[in-house]
Amino acid sequence: MNKKLLFLLVLLLTATTGAWAQEPTKYKITLAEGTEDATNWTVPTEAAEGTTVTVTYTGTKKVKSVKAVKAAPAKVPATVTTAPTGAAIVGVGKTTELVSGGVADGGTLMYAVTTTNTKPTSTDGFSDAVPTAQTINASGKVYVWYYVKADATHSDSEIAATAIEVPVADIVWDGTNISGLDVYGTDKPYTKEGVKLSGNAENISAQWADYGDPATLGISFTVLASGGLTFTAPTGKAFTKIEMNAQSPDGWFEANLGSGWAFNFDDSTEISTVTWKGSAAASTVGLLTGAEEFIGAPVKSIGFYLVNAE
Repeated sequence: MNKKLLFLLVLLLTATTGAWAQEPTKYKITLAEGTEDATNWTVPTEAAEGTTVTVTYTGTKKVKSVKAVKAAPAKVPATVTTAPTGAAIVGVGKTTELVSGGVADGGTLMYAVTTTNTKPTSTDGFSDAVPTAQTINASGKVYVWYYVKADATHSDSEIAATAIEVPVADIVWDGTNISGLDVYGTDKPYTKEGVKLSGNAENISAQWADYGDPATLGISFTVLASGGLTFTAPTGKAFTKIEMNAQSPDGWFEANLGSGWAFNFDDSTEISTVTWKGSAAASTVGLLTGAEEFIGAPVKSIGFYLVNAE
């Protein structure tokens, strides 16, 4: 039988030096992956710096040489130091960013958007561009996934275990488009992107205010007479849901909001929402129609969800 020449590569991996300064550095030792006839090699698991390492082969093949190589130390994974925050709500097709505020250490944050809450199995398709709603063509929810693509001295992080959930409405009123909202009484309605807001009696108003303080920015609704206000859908459309994001629960949690409306306060996020979701789509929706005296916290945004009217 011809004896085959074997070449052995032994990898030396640096281990952490002991707590005492006088202890020598130790190295972990392992056979290189793919070593032929590996079961017949006996290799120490570790050795101190400066000592002789004995490697034994008990097989039947001829060994020509043994080579030891010090392996490069493993790279530390990049990390997300500040997780991105999802937008409160975005409008279909708008350039509004879906997330903001993410910070990474050791690399660059990368993003991907899905329409179902299913984690991507690979980083293919991720981009360093912060995603926007510009390519979204239907209302509902989208899910933003992210990870850190490493720089030269780090390794990639894992994809985040949980996506950032962002609501997407057909039409959104917020600080980007309704700075001129000023409804008063029955003769001064307001229309934006086809949705109309009107008062149903005198001494009823809705006004947008921005005094430079994010905590007070929004629409202030005031009702000092019976009748409330009415939202009217664009021509040929009907509302399936209207969701308002208020600065705080003040006024809203105890108000007579009207048919189909409900108030919710999320303890974990401290977000106050006032939501209409009737039993059927409607072309008009009344708000605060049963209230005779109401002043509530400003509303930062309103999302309108629409379908074609029957």
